[in-house]
Amino acid sequence: MKLIFAGLNGLTGRIEFNEGKRNNFKLDLLKLKKEELVKVGEWRPGLGINVTDLEAFYDKTYVNITLVVMTREVSKF
Repeated sequence: MKLIFAGLNGLTGRIEFNEGKRNNFKLDLLKLKKEELVKVGEWRPGLGINVTDLEAFYDKTYVNITLVVMTREVSKF
């Protein structure tokens, strides 16, 4: 039996799966500024990245900027 579509409400909002893949979600793009994380954009599947603070990634003193992608797995609730 293959699950085509499922959805439920989680602690952070609606969670949906279609053909085993999560859909209708976004990932926040954060940058560490003065010892705090600040949202500077977001990424959505199918739409890609939307940077809302272009200056967050522009610095004349650096030739290359390396972006680090981090995830955290948490135990089930």
